[in-house]
Amino acid sequence: MAGEETKTLMIADAFDAGVAAQRRGDWAQAEGIYREIVRVKPDFAEPYNNLGAALKALGRPEEAVESYRRAVAVKPDYGEAWRNLARTLRALGRDEEAADSYRGLVAVVPGDANAHTDLGEMLLALERREEAVACFDRALAIDPSDARALNDLGVALERMGRLEEAVESYRRALAVAPQHAGACNNLGNALKALDRFEEAVDSYRQAVAIMPDSAEFALNLGSALEGLNHHRESIAWYRRAQALDPEFAEAHWNEALSALCLGDFETGWTKYEYRWRRRAAAKRRTFGRPQWLGESDCNLDGRTILLHAEQGFGDTIQFLRFVTAVVARGGRVVLEVQPSLVALVGASLDLLVQGGQDRVTVVGRGDPLPPLDLVCSLLSLPLALGTRVSTLPDAVPYLEPPPDRVVAWQARLSGGRRRVGVAWSGQPAHANDRHRSMSLAALAPLLLRADIDFYVLQNQLRDGDRETIEKIPGLTYLGDELNDFADTAALTAAMDLVISVDTSIAHLAGALARPVWVLLPFSPDWRWMLDRDDSPWYPTACLHRQPAIGDWDSVIARVAADL
Repeated sequence: MAGEETKTLMIADAFDAGVAAQRRGDWAQAEGIYREIVRVKPDFAEPYNNLGAALKALGRPEEAVESYRRAVAVKPDYGEAWRNLARTLRALGRDEEAADSYRGLVAVVPGDANAHTDLGEMLLALERREEAVACFDRALAIDPSDARALNDLGVALERMGRLEEAVESYRRALAVAPQHAGACNNLGNALKALDRFEEAVDSYRQAVAIMPDSAEFALNLGSALEGLNHHRESIAWYRRAQALDPEFAEAHWNEALSALCLGDFETGWTKYEYRWRRRAAAKRRTFGRPQWLGESDCNLDGRTILLHAEQGFGDTIQFLRFVTAVVARGGRVVLEVQPSLVALVGASLDLLVQGGQDRVTVVGRGDPLPPLDLVCSLLSLPLALGTRVSTLPDAVPYLEPPPDRVVAWQARLSGGRRRVGVAWSGQPAHANDRHRSMSLAALAPLLLRADIDFYVLQNQLRDGDRETIEKIPGLTYLGDELNDFADTAALTAAMDLVISVDTSIAHLAGALARPVWVLLPFSPDWRWMLDRDDSPWYPTACLHRQPAIGDWDSVIARVAADL
């Protein structure tokens, strides 16, 4: 018996020595002490837990995980070891295992609000939002004033699209912890998603006041101001974010959009190149060849340059105008566009490059490419060419549909009355679709005219659109017969007027030199600029802008009067 007591005292002394080594930061010594303890007494849980801490500090997290697992195997109700195991697994990216470990934690400390919140955060990281909400609710049932749980609950609700509830949760968090900068920022995010930009600005200002060194908060404040068309103030905050984090690509990119909206093309096109470095950016296509951005020491004479589409159909149509300048510099151009644009662009080369069509080859994305010397995205051409508002190529038309398709559509369409083509929505996946698109029901009051034949120029319909079309006698849907943009261009060319939201149809009509009325949200895309009803890009365009966020009714009333 005395021997066992002596052994126990020796182990206790060794454990104290290990703890002392930890406190000194001598992790190697601590590791050695704890390993010896568990060798002598393998059923002693605490040394396994502390050994895990030492191994983690020594940069050996996988070994730490095994040590923590031994601790909870020896002592299943050891909450500290469960928490350490979960945190280490999460740091290793082993999220499912981490979630299981957090479940082990809440099983042994069910009255610990932090444990439920930890599990909720892990489940939220796994996008298991309903389960996460249940965890946060349990934490708040234990401690209704837990600001972390309230903030996390808001994040989960926001991701589920329950924005009003998220706002309420963030406000509750701030009532408890007014200096919670993250909750201020998250509240701003939810309010901005609800188009409550003035309130979002106030929340972001509060976040910035609490954490003035946060580049993210400065960016978000600038973005909310941009939603109010306060671009000059937006730019000031984007530059503040850049000063705090010079490599913050989103801050440079957002500055580009505001600068372009204000007509500052020199800054705008330069900063626009940061699009490739944004967190969610698509990978830049290099094709194994140097990128050309107009370098003065790079002669294009006789060299083959690939000009390729990069973003949506409208962007491609808008930026095709710059191909002429590349041909004029002596380059042999391989022009890669989306497959549905190939026929239209191929039929338009005489207009597009004005005599240089023999030096342009049009291909569809995915088609084989010839040997190349240089590469440039279509949307980088304004930078490469030094384009300013005053030098913007605005000659239209620069696209024309194949003549046979024009003849075919002219024969199909009714005569006598005015023909007006309409498009009310674009690609649902577009980042700003909820602002730029409208419902057909919102457009419907415009279409009840017996003296006008209306034609749908878009080929994608949304839920309920077909039923609405069938109820409007003067509206004809031909989208099932529009196989590519050559078909759409031929139909558009037959219109007396095009009325379109900010989608590819607006760009197509402008490039075809058809009269086009573009219906714009309150905060428009950069290319339509501000406070003008014309466009330097398309001489035949007339812009109709929302006077307030979401106010399509006023736009439709003005358009109806103009008709």
